[in-house]
Amino acid sequence: MSLSTPGMVCKDLLICGSIVAEQLPAYPGGIRTFDVQTEKFVGSFTRFRITASLDTTHGLTPGDAKPVAFADMCPAKDNDKDPPVSEATVRSVFKEYGISTRSGQKSFQVDYLISPQLGGTNHIQNLWPQPYEATIWNARVKDALEDRLHMMVCNREIDISEAQRAIATDWIGTYKLYFHTQSPVETQAMVEQ
Repeated sequence: MSLSTPGMVCKDLLICGSIVAEQLPAYPGGIRTFDVQTEKFVGSFTRFRITASLDTTHGLTPGDAKPVAFADMCPAKDNDKDPPVSEATVRSVFKEYGISTRSGQKSFQVDYLISPQLGGTNHIQNLWPQPYEATIWNARVKDALEDRLHMMVCNREIDISEAQRAIATDWIGTYKLYFHTQSPVETQAMVEQ
């Protein structure tokens, strides 16, 4: 990582001003944030609107799952009808991530990192603010991965604990692995019927 302007550290984030580059990687936006431990890009803020993906790997959302019996999970369809998250919990999740509740509800879905259909709990360690549109790695793409993992578990291609671990550890990497692509595919073609 190279910076052209000084930054400041707040908790585990390095916050720095914009950079203009003529070649990649140049992150868009006015204010950029990086994890101080890994130096990975976390997000950018332009006019107070988040324009990049929130990373769940920096400790706020490690994932939390309960044991699920195969008979309880399959052949039930993963219809993305996750149990609703209470308003108090939504506010807690936004607070944990430093997002105002008012702006957060317009731009984010408080989502389960490990979906309930894969055994995910409603504990705050399994909930995170997932952007709808601000990044190509958004809620719709993750929903497709959840459908794919559910199908694979039910087809006995992977076991439930492997699916839980994969989605909690690196859901984007898991998407790339099981969809055989480096970027999201069209929504209509995401899940094979």
